[in-house]
Parts: sequence; structure tokens; C-alpha cells
Amino acid sequence: MIIKLVKADKSDRIRVYLVEGYRDGKKVKQRIVKKYGNLQDLQKEDPDILDKLRAEAKRLSAVKKEDLIPMIIDMGKKNDASSTPLNIGCVYVSSLIDSLGMKAMFADIQKRETFEYDLYEAMKFLTTMRILHPGSKRESFRKKEELSLKFDLTLDDVYRCLSHLERHRPEITRHLDRQMTEQYGRKKTLVYYDVTNYYFESNETSELREVGCSKQNSKHPIVTMGLYIDQDGYPISYDLFKGNVHDSKTLIPSFEKIRKELAIEKCIIVADKGLNSGTNIKYILESGNGYIFSSKIRGQAQGLVEAALDENDYVQIDKDFKYKQFQYRHKVAYQNEMGRTKSFEVTENLVVFYSADYDRKAKHEREQLLEKLEYYIDQPGRLKDKTHQGKFKYLKQEQYDAKTGEELNPKLRLKIDEDKVTEDAKLDGYYLIATNELSMAGTDIIRNYRGLWAIERSFRILKSELEGRPIYLSTDEHITGHFFTCFMALLIERILEKRIRDRFGDDEPVSTEAIQEALRDMNVLKIENDIYKIMKYSPVQKKIQETFENGVIDKEYIRKEHLNQALKKV
Repeated sequence: MIIKLVKADKSDRIRVYLVEGYRDGKKVKQRIVKKYGNLQDLQKEDPDILDKLRAEAKRLSAVKKEDLIPMIIDMGKKNDASSTPLNIGCVYVSSLIDSLGMKAMFADIQKRETFEYDLYEAMKFLTTMRILHPGSKRESFRKKEELSLKFDLTLDDVYRCLSHLERHRPEITRHLDRQMTEQYGRKKTLVYYDVTNYYFESNETSELREVGCSKQNSKHPIVTMGLYIDQDGYPISYDLFKGNVHDSKTLIPSFEKIRKELAIEKCIIVADKGLNSGTNIKYILESGNGYIFSSKIRGQAQGLVEAALDENDYVQIDKDFKYKQFQYRHKVAYQNEMGRTKSFEVTENLVVFYSADYDRKAKHEREQLLEKLEYYIDQPGRLKDKTHQGKFKYLKQEQYDAKTGEELNPKLRLKIDEDKVTEDAKLDGYYLIATNELSMAGTDIIRNYRGLWAIERSFRILKSELEGRPIYLSTDEHITGHFFTCFMALLIERILEKRIRDRFGDDEPVSTEAIQEALRDMNVLKIENDIYKIMKYSPVQKKIQETFENGVIDKEYIRKEHLNQALKKV
């Protein structure tokens, strides 16, 4: 396996893929194993990401050669070349969905409405395919016959069920929440919230699809998703917003909805700096809840900046990390119902921490930015006045020639603002976390905030492994139903991950990609009469099967009756 870089169309974006070679007859071809995203975005999070990905690709190649237990045996004339392998991984996914006790609830829905198909089976089919073979609904339907489970559905049924799933989503979400509480001990005293968006291949807009600020820099319409997860990383609920709605304006309506639907009495909401607005803080306080929000040090009051840079009272955790904690009373601006800006005072429990990793990342990003700015200094005509904010903050216009004193045209003479660069560099590596929980210890604040990595990972899984984007559906009802099946697939993935971790520990964690690949590769081939051959049996497949009582199928050849018996036990 290797890392492949591909330039995206005419833009300067470079996409990163994990690819492997395979033989198609006499030709050697390549196929994509995993999509990592844009190189520029990845390097913002980790400047050394390319070296790490290449090392991981090398490791995966070695694992694939050594760890897979080969099951391919030459059967000569006995092997029926026309037979199609059947996937039995779907049985394990189906079993997990059934374990959430939704069948009776869906049967009740079925009684209240008239469907020409089984809504529960349709939901199971789409959730299963989202895990095994993520893609379009049409492509999922085409692969239906490759499953060992038989789903009695037409393509029209597949599309029709999306509208019904969205209509009954509040009822289904409540049921899932009860099941997660009873079976997995879910607590909602602390919840994580984050926002991302998904783009469409079509330029058509609607009540839901609007052109907005895309996190993938897409020019197509987008839809915004706000996702809540619990302390164990299980998704709780989600809400969808028009693509032009700002992230900070999604928290109040989404939390109001889940607070009522899921009967949340009091909880602490943990979110990133994009949700840290005065309006949100005021709402959370008035509703009797708590918050843990991150914030940048830059742009804060001078007294707070000075406190962050003061070396006194810092607790040194190791050579690369330190923090200090103190209470701080200040005014917070918010918008009232009339849209007018008001302010109120709040006392917050603050943790300022310094991370050497964040420091290196900030310096690397600034160096890259300064290199790009040289382009505008050499060609100032390409810089428009309105772009001086944001990434152009390190450019300034010269009014006079430094040597002659001659007055210059400021629109045509630019230079790097070295004072601004120096001032910003002082705060590299420093970050701020604020909470209204005044008695919470600094270490607990940091630990709780770091749980946000799970929701960021959830979004990566939704977008990459489960291929929630781009979206090819055209009607809003179908789009919202599509997101429900993605949500269900994410929940099932997390449950299976947790089962494997509980059984085998954290020493060798199994990734989402590895689980998907293992389930997808759980195939059997009919070779003669009632004899089936297991196509592949890997260590990850073994772990998955061992989490189900009596669910291990590790024979090279197995009779149909024994295969059916084993799958029934799953």
C-alpha cells in the first residue's frame, strides 16, 4: 500500500489517498483503500502528517502480508466460477441493530401508517449497506443480492423509506436513547457538541441546501449538521440546518430540541471555540445548564493576555505541557431577540494551557502563510481591499518610501507587518478553556474538553469511512432520511468498537476502517452442492466474531446447514 497525492481539478487543493495494487488479469491496477481528505487541511492539524501516513501505509502493507490467514485453495474443476460470493458480515451488523430492540417499535409505526414494504427491514438494509458498501442508494440496491441476508425491497422502497425515517426520527431517537441508557449505561450529564457541513454534487438549492461557508471549500450548496455525542463516544442525536446558517446559531435550537425529546434535566455542554458566543453562554446559564468552551487567547482583553504570558502559577505536567487555573469576571456581549447587542457580567473558571505541539503547529502554519503572502507583495494588483482581514493580517500598506520619504500609492506597495508577526508569535501554543462550573478542577476541565476528539473522529468517520458526502439525493426529505441512516451506521460502528475493546482491551485497538474491511470481506462461496468455502479469515474478523456468543466461523469449508446454524446463533 502507498500514499497517493492527486491534484484536485484546477484548484491548488491536493487530495490524499491510501491505495493498493491488485492484479486484473495480466494488468496491475490500483484501487483506493481510504480517502484522507485535503493535504492542506491535514497539515494544518499536523505538519508531519504526510510522513506519518506513509509510515502507516508501509505498516499496513506488512500487516496485510503477515496477519491475514490465507483461505484460498485451488479447487480445480470443483470450483464453480459462475457462483457469486455471499457476504455474511451483514448478519453481524443486523444482529447489532436487532439488539437495540427497535423491531416492535417499527411494527407499531407500520400499524399506524400503510406501507407496501417493511420499514424496519428497509432501515436495516440501508444502515448495513452504509457500513459495508457506502455509496449511493442505487449502488446499495445493486449490491443487495451479494448479501447472505435477503431483503424484500424494491429500489422505490429504498427511496420511499427515507421520508418515513425522517418523519419518525424523534420517536426512534428517544427509543435509541433509552436502549443506550439501559444496555450501555449512557449518562447525559456531560455532552459534546460540534458542527460540520456536507456538500452536494448539484448546484440546486432548496429549503435545506444553501451555498454557505463550506469546511471543504466546496462551491456547491451545503447542509449543516450539528451532532451530540455522550462521554463514551456514542452519538446521541443530531440536527440539520440550512447551509448558510452560522455554526454558533445552531446550538440553541438543536439543544432545545434534544432537551425536550430526551428529557435532559441538567448537563454540561462541551464545544469548540466556534460555538463560544455570548448569546449561547447566556442561553445555557438561563436554562440552568453548564458549558466548557475553548477560546483563542488572541483578541482577549489585555489583562487576560498578560495573565496567560505570566509564568507564575503554571503547573508543569511535562516538558511539553503546562497549565494554570484562575477565576475571571468580565462582560460578555450577546444579541437580544430584537437583534440588539447587549452585555452581561459572568464569572468563569478559566484554564490557560500551553502545548508545545500547538506551538509548533502555529509556527508552521504562519511560515506557510508568510510564504504565500510574498506572492501578493510581488503582485499587489491581485490583492483586493476587502481581503486585508483574516489570512492577510500580516500585510500592511506602505505610505512612504523608507529611504527617500516619498509618498507612495498604498494600494500598490505592500510589505510584511513584522511587528504583528512578532506579537502573534508570543501566544503560539497557548489556549484557553472557560467554564461556568466554578468548582471544577483544572485537570477535569482539560480532560472533559479533550473528549471533543471523539466527535471530531465521528465526523471523519461519517464523511470518510461511511461516505456521508457528497450527497446525490435531490429532495429534502430524502436528504434528511439519508442522514438518519448515516447516524444509525455510526452508532452501530461505535457499539461494535466498544464490544471489541471490552473483550480484547485497548492494547491493540481496532479502527473503524479495519472493522469495515473485515465485515466487507466476510464472504462465503458455494463450491459444490451444500459446501461453502470461507473466502478470507483475518484476525479482525476473528475478534468481531468472538464478541458474539457462538458466532465464530473459522472453518475453511463448511456445510450449508452448519453455516446457517452458526449464523442463527449470531
